[in-house]
Amino acid sequence: MKNSFNIGKKPNETRRTRGSRRLCRAREIKNCVSSLAWPAMAMSIVRVVMTQVGFTSRESWTVIEFHFVGMYLPGFITGKLIADYGPKWEILVGIVIFVLALVLNFVAQEKDDNRNNLALWVIGLFTIGVAWNFCFTSATIWTTSLYKKLPHLKPRVQAANDACMFLFCGAWIASASYIFEAGGSGLDGWDVLNWVAFGLVGCKGVILLWDSQLGKNEAQKQPTNLQQEKTDPEIVMEET
Repeated sequence: MKNSFNIGKKPNETRRTRGSRRLCRAREIKNCVSSLAWPAMAMSIVRVVMTQVGFTSRESWTVIEFHFVGMYLPGFITGKLIADYGPKWEILVGIVIFVLALVLNFVAQEKDDNRNNLALWVIGLFTIGVAWNFCFTSATIWTTSLYKKLPHLKPRVQAANDACMFLFCGAWIASASYIFEAGGSGLDGWDVLNWVAFGLVGCKGVILLWDSQLGKNEAQKQPTNLQQEKTDPEIVMEET
């Protein structure tokens, strides 16, 4: 009697295939989030920009040092915030912080002995580091949730995530100098580079909104799917 309902099929094949398909779709979305969570272009070119507008090498190194402090200092509280509010909320906060950092980068000026313009560069790069910490850490935790129900896909998910992350990061760092020079170098090139980064942040926001909408649709369809599973002959025969 069991074969009459499962001719040529393996037990759980339908549900396993359906679940894998949904996971792969989610993997594409969240891998993009994790990849976009590394806004490294500004960090890679900032010392060149500051040298061109009159700052010393020591001053530009100070900016980089504060940037690294911003990248890792929030790690003492990031885990608790993710546990309390979830990775998606943390990424949204990171996006807001990164937009604030871009605003500071846009208003940064060349060196003037009569004004302390270095502070804008320090705060801007420090804030970018904080945004990176929030986004990257949250996206990494988010990615690990993909294979909880399908652990056999864990190597593929992690490999795809790491490959996308380092591929995009390397591409953005390599392209930063070309974008900077295309904008005219100096503060003009710096502004163009920050506009490109602003576009990447916009892409990140769109991806999150898309994922939220997919989540709502999945939640609405879940009761229907449960009812179908109760009446599915294949699943009924497997349980009996």
